[in-house]
Amino acid sequence: MTKTEIKVGDRVTRWLAGTIPVELVVSGVTDDRIVCGSWEFDKLTGAEIDEELGWGPPPKYGVTGSFIKMPGVQYKEATDEEAWASFNSACNKEE
Repeated sequence: MTKTEIKVGDRVTRWLAGTIPVELVVSGVTDDRIVCGSWEFDKLTGAEIDEELGWGPPPKYGVTGSFIKMPGVQYKEATDEEAWASFNSACNKEE
């Protein structure tokens, strides 16, 4: 399944704090978001978007408390320093 193939009714796994899996069902898909009930995720990165908490993908937010793994996106463990370097690089690309 690719991000363009994700559709209403699909099951996805939300990774809360990157460690706790929670199965959700897709209830809506927009041009830039995947909606699962009351949760919204960035369609490109899988980052949870919560404007009240200031969560979402860079460059607007750059921090999130959960994400869904997106097909075609490579995930890896990183030290805090590596994560910040990657975050800063992503923010600079978007400007």
